[in-house]
Amino acid sequence: MAAALVGGSFLSAFLQVLFDKMATPEFVNLFRNQKANDDLLKKLKSELRTVGAVLDDAENKEIRNQYVKEWLEELHDTFYQAEDLVDRISTEALRIKVETEYQSSTSTCTYSGDEFLSRIKPEIETIVARLEGYNKQIIPLGLQVLHSRIKSHHKFETSLVDETTFIGRDADKEKIIQMLRFEDADRDNITVIPIVGLAGLGKTTLARMVYEDSKVELSFPTRAWLRGGLTEKKFLLVLDDVWNSNYNQWDNLRSPFKGGSRGSKIIVTTRNQQVARMMAKERSIHHLNSMLEEDCRSLFKKHAFENRDGNENAELEEIGNKIVTKCGGLPLAVKTVAGILLSKTTPEEWKEILVSEEWTQMDIPDGPLPALRLSYIHLPSHLKRCFAYCAVFPKDYQIRKEEIIQLWQANDHLGYPGENKRIKNEGEKCFHELRMRSLFHQSTDHTFSMHDLVNDLACFVFGKYCLRLEDHQEGKATISSARHFSYHRSWYDTFHKFNLLSQTKNIRTFLPLRTAPMIRLSNKF
Repeated sequence: MAAALVGGSFLSAFLQVLFDKMATPEFVNLFRNQKANDDLLKKLKSELRTVGAVLDDAENKEIRNQYVKEWLEELHDTFYQAEDLVDRISTEALRIKVETEYQSSTSTCTYSGDEFLSRIKPEIETIVARLEGYNKQIIPLGLQVLHSRIKSHHKFETSLVDETTFIGRDADKEKIIQMLRFEDADRDNITVIPIVGLAGLGKTTLARMVYEDSKVELSFPTRAWLRGGLTEKKFLLVLDDVWNSNYNQWDNLRSPFKGGSRGSKIIVTTRNQQVARMMAKERSIHHLNSMLEEDCRSLFKKHAFENRDGNENAELEEIGNKIVTKCGGLPLAVKTVAGILLSKTTPEEWKEILVSEEWTQMDIPDGPLPALRLSYIHLPSHLKRCFAYCAVFPKDYQIRKEEIIQLWQANDHLGYPGENKRIKNEGEKCFHELRMRSLFHQSTDHTFSMHDLVNDLACFVFGKYCLRLEDHQEGKATISSARHFSYHRSWYDTFHKFNLLSQTKNIRTFLPLRTAPMIRLSNKF
């Protein structure tokens, strides 16, 4: 089997941060003139380098090999423990430096940190022993050092593709608009129009394009996109991504709308046929099919060939058409794989994507779409860490760019150490790169969001370490492993709300989330 081409293991970036911290002058000085402890530190670095050499191969194989997956998960836990220990040492080293500088002007400083190093020596030895154990498993697991065969890593600045671009759904859009404008309300004056289809087909995008159409705007003076109640008058309401199939709850939800004027409409997007049939008559259900391959090719070309020289496109376009076929008519898959290819310039690099084994991994329980998995695999190591951190955000959360950059910075995802200005610029670059790969998309002028399947991908690779309070169910996650915690704020929060945090001692992120407004309402009279 050909070695998969990767942008670098997720844990490689983690490892680089560890080495950067251990290379600071304060850290080095603490171990100076302490031969035994200095030798132990060198041993720690050596074991980290050995395990780091096979991380790329391990990450490629984990999705197909449960033993490798477990090896990586245990190694990840040990890396976290090592980073916690290194942080404690760095803090102590910095304290000694500050105290030494202060005391040198007043008296002789006698504290050298020997006592501290003696206390933590057993902890360093424990981590070294664990790393030795992981390194002994490298050969039995068949892990090896990968040498990338990528011929070029040409980077170029490119503008973002217009996210309002709408390809291949004109007929669907017009059909739904006709259904909206047709005065065929039931006895409650309200017609429900479900849009049903698989994840990644573009149900939400279609609903948004219908919602923002000028003809629809004229027909419905009151419009809203929300998950709650509304007032009277003729209205258009969009309920996006509905899963609940409980009829009583649906009946309670629609009761406030029954007083709406004749001709009021509710558009519902859902993956669940049962939900659609519960909410509407069969004739009102719009089944969204896979996008035609011709339209998929147009969408792919729009995203993959943006700002390319037309002379180089012929051979790449032929390979790209074969890649599009593998996307199975899913617009999200097409856009995502096109984002991978933006920075790849040779036919050899494109062929690597075409023949990747990831396309065959459709039967993995709860696994991500192959195109999304490919997008993640081909991210550079530091971007993998930035993207994976986004598992802390719940689905549909509207992310502010400044917010996520600050969180990345606080968790050393943008380099360590460095000036704030340089770190901020690095954060901007990382965010831009993730947008280029369609892993973020702009929701409003100031916020961004992740598609549900992209959010699932982040959880697939990092969910073990992210605890989202509202999503937590007993037996679904190991609370003790959580490092990042988020919850929705309310006026009624008490300490009891966070009782489950007593089971973990290593929380690095405690993130109270902004509460999204319940109604996005447009009134034009």
